[in-house]
Amino acid sequence: NDTMRSTLEYCPVCKSNNIRYRKNRDNWICDDCDYVFVSTQEHSKRIENKSNVRIFISYGHDTTKIIERIIHDLKKLNYDVWVDSEEIKSGDDWRNRITEGILNSQVILAMLSAYGLRPNGVCLDELAIASGCNRNCIRTCLMDNDAKSLIPPTINGIEYIDMTAWKSLTGDCFEKWYDIKFQEIINNILSIKEPKKDPILKEIELRIRPIITPNLYSELTKHITKREWLSNHVRTWVEKSPNQIMLLTAYPGGGKTTFCIHHFHFHPMLTCLVVCNHSSDRADKTSQVIRNIAYQMALSSISYRKNLLWTLTHTKSDLE
Repeated sequence: NDTMRSTLEYCPVCKSNNIRYRKNRDNWICDDCDYVFVSTQEHSKRIENKSNVRIFISYGHDTTKIIERIIHDLKKLNYDVWVDSEEIKSGDDWRNRITEGILNSQVILAMLSAYGLRPNGVCLDELAIASGCNRNCIRTCLMDNDAKSLIPPTINGIEYIDMTAWKSLTGDCFEKWYDIKFQEIINNILSIKEPKKDPILKEIELRIRPIITPNLYSELTKHITKREWLSNHVRTWVEKSPNQIMLLTAYPGGGKTTFCIHHFHFHPMLTCLVVCNHSSDRADKTSQVIRNIAYQMALSSISYRKNLLWTLTHTKSDLE
């Protein structure tokens, strides 16, 4: 604990040094803003010893057949695997059990399927908790092509392992394919610093220089005050309004960011969220707002991402 304190001195969200290590849960909590997080250095140490690595698997039950195979093979390699079918018992508060499972895991392995990412599905809740607590722990696999349009923008920039062929292959062809993909999963788990970013997004970042706010996703861990009238207004705007942009303003501390990031994560029709910071001169420039909008749209849409990079590469327009 003393050694860890020397390398972790403040909360990554509010920068307060009023933090404490919870040994029984193997994570940190900030007493000022209640943010729960894991030290990157501790995460690295635990990965080095596989017997201490817990992998939380988020999946839709339509992929149970291949998930059971992956769980079996991970356990053969001495990984500790958290999966709902084994960890949640009858009578348990499932939401609390899932939250504890995520907070006590060093890797979140998200197996993305259209069924798993359906509205009001548990997978979206799991990914919200994981994104808010430690997004760097998330690793993703694409299980079917229909899931592409449903991936939450909060994790859409993470490069996924394409496993969409799992249903169509049989026999030796499946086994050869599976061996390759399982090794990709292991290599991805062992890449401890951060998840691999989509290479197109990396190039776009270099070219348009958006303002990226990594702490924004921590808002997903906070309680959202119910404003049903505002939620209804957002839904009506998405479904019926011809206007493609909504501007939400309120006094500082009114809960705008928390409200918006929750809707951004859970609503598949929302493609862009730009939080304007009045204290930043750079963020206040019109050109920078446009850059941020373009980057957020690239996060949400793969086709827009490719078209944007083509435009940036083949035109000489002044981004300012």
